[in-house]
Order: sequence, then structure tokens, then C-alpha cells
Amino acid sequence: MTTLNQHLISRRGFCLCCMATTTVAATGGWLSPRQAFAAALAA
Repeated sequence: MTTLNQHLISRRGFCLCCMATTTVAATGGWLSPRQAFAAALAA
């Protein structure tokens, strides 16, 4: 039985996840459609 004090992710884990997501979004870590198409052609 779960209680209110049990969490699926720790506060530290949540903060690290948020920072990683923000960093990837800010640095353009996701490929744009044009970059993804160029990468697919090169492969």
C-alpha cells in the first residue's frame, strides 16, 4: 500500500530532469525537420 510520503521520483531527480530538458531545448538539441531529412539522406 502506498502512502503520501512515497514518490516515484526524488526531488533531486526531478530537478536534474528539468535542467536536462531545458538545456537540450535551449541548445537546439532536437533536430529540425530539415536536419532530420538531411541526416536520413546521408545514412
